[in-house]
Amino acid sequence: LEGGSLLEYDWLVLSMGSEVRGALDAIEVKAAAAAASYPPPASSIVIVGAGYAGVELAAVIAERLRRSGANRSVRVQLVTPGAGILEGSPLGQRQAAEQVLAGLDVEVVTGARVKSMEPSPELAPLLTSALVNLEPGPSTASHTQIDSENPLDPGVSPVSPRAISADLVIWTAGSSPATKSARQGFPFPADARGSVQTVDGQQLAQTAAIERYVAKLTGMYPDDPWQAAKGEELICFCVECFELFNSAQAIKDPEQQAAARGAIVDGPLQAKLAKLNEVLGALGPDTYVAGSKDVTCMDISLFSMLSFLSSGFFLGIPRDLLGPFPGLVAYHDRIARLPGIQAVYEGVTEGPRLAFKVGGVGAA
Repeated sequence: LEGGSLLEYDWLVLSMGSEVRGALDAIEVKAAAAAASYPPPASSIVIVGAGYAGVELAAVIAERLRRSGANRSVRVQLVTPGAGILEGSPLGQRQAAEQVLAGLDVEVVTGARVKSMEPSPELAPLLTSALVNLEPGPSTASHTQIDSENPLDPGVSPVSPRAISADLVIWTAGSSPATKSARQGFPFPADARGSVQTVDGQQLAQTAAIERYVAKLTGMYPDDPWQAAKGEELICFCVECFELFNSAQAIKDPEQQAAARGAIVDGPLQAKLAKLNEVLGALGPDTYVAGSKDVTCMDISLFSMLSFLSSGFFLGIPRDLLGPFPGLVAYHDRIARLPGIQAVYEGVTEGPRLAFKVGGVGAA
């Protein structure tokens, strides 16, 4: 450590996040987005940069605007100089993100670089308003080649020089790993961007694969093949519950989307939740989903999925979804009482993350 002391470890996780140049503080973004959601004037939000930070921010803002009913009057645009969003990321991640943004009516402006910004006389009421001047941006041949297999990304057509009036401009371009500035002093290999590479220089991208890998390293994955298979069986079953809503995700109208999800909740989802309730309700007080006496990564995954599904985050899916299923509620609260889980959500007092606390599901 910097002070000269040493810490011994069996496994080291470097999770230092990233640094974004010019990003607004989260509280400032929330306040400005709230102001922009109340016309007049007819509002526009421009997010510069289509990496992970820009894509996630665009989705969150669009979702919040939809919840407030302001999405019909507020235009959300995501600007990138490249051929598409999340350049360099796995194809599956880009496709999933593209579908989410399309479902939230986020406009992705590709092949456009921000040349300059200047005050917008038309949108003077907001201090964050600006005129964003665009120019053609370079496209990468490697990305275009990869995306030739992606039907959602037909390629990039550089924009003509033009200007976009925006009530709020959020800059997320130019992010880099937080380890970049310190990599010279790290005894770990790093790529050209500064990302620390571990596991013999290999990278693991999919969340489920990372979870299983870390679980096996930390003893949270069952050693017994049959117990592992039974645990994975329940995970796959719970994933199928989420997949029931795939068809509703593409519906753009909020009321129609909520109605479609409601029909799924009252229809096919009930049978799946009843079956899951039967299985989890039959567990003994000292037994977890893999049939073991110890908590495994399967328990954490199931707990997370049950909490998220009941969090109120999705329009049309009620917070009291699990109310008729006491076995699911009891299992959820049992995992929520684990000291590590309680520590993570101890300070949560509002919002979707309340569903991850004891008593957070089953009631409206």
